[in-house]
Amino acid sequence: MAPSPRAQVIVIGAGLSGLTAASELHRKGIDVIVLEASSKVGGRVNSLTTSLGSHLDLGGQWIGHGHHRLTALVNQAGGTTFPTFSRGLPTIIARDGRTVSLFSPSVLLALTQLLILELVSRVYVPQSWITVTVDKAIETVAPLEIARQLLAFIVAVASTAELGMFSIYSFAKALPRSGGLFAMLRTQGGAQDSLVVESMGITTAMLADELSQNISTDMPVTRVSQNHNNDMMVRTASGREFHAQKLIITVPPPMLKSITFERSERSDAHGPRKHEHRWVHSFPLQ
Repeated sequence: MAPSPRAQVIVIGAGLSGLTAASELHRKGIDVIVLEASSKVGGRVNSLTTSLGSHLDLGGQWIGHGHHRLTALVNQAGGTTFPTFSRGLPTIIARDGRTVSLFSPSVLLALTQLLILELVSRVYVPQSWITVTVDKAIETVAPLEIARQLLAFIVAVASTAELGMFSIYSFAKALPRSGGLFAMLRTQGGAQDSLVVESMGITTAMLADELSQNISTDMPVTRVSQNHNNDMMVRTASGREFHAQKLIITVPPPMLKSITFERSERSDAHGPRKHEHRWVHSFPLQ
């Protein structure tokens, strides 16, 4: 039987975050393996090539003000950006086509809930929120349909993510680091400052080409364990095993539920006991 593949670092997830992390390690001469559950790379960055040869981005394609590294990455791939239109007050249109007043009960309720979330994010975010996805949280706090639609739209725009794929905890924790919700929603000078033109798919493809020999698709991870030597073992649904010194996980928190994490037991002078391990380690680049 052939030995299990081994690398210095295993990256779980071949979305933009995983590909960028793996690329940085690869350029530093660090041996890396990337495991992707689906049949393609890119994650939420998805694109199609039309019959005319142009590229159509179907996923995340916004770049916020100050996101210099992502801008440089897009430029490296030959992409371009243009500023988002930001004149005048926003117009709220419901799914049935009706225009909704900015002072309607639904809008005021949605804004109140967003303000509460903003305040909570700066004081204390309950650990219990880790298991609550954003879409479920919105259903709980917004009894009015228009308010739910507006909250879902605002959070989706601010996070550029599917609301059932990440927790309200992770969103709340990200708010202060992003300058607050209103900074994330602002266009000029905010999180929606610029739009990438037909280039996000090209950008992830550039990273994937650089790592082509290091990426394995159709490899959903089901188990992660660590032995007494701190060696990391990753097992996929097909039963394949991969080993590494370090592990980087770049998948949405709710998807971690499909992965079993096993901690080793060590023996010491006081007898065997379970030790807590840090599953995320910094990996210094030499």
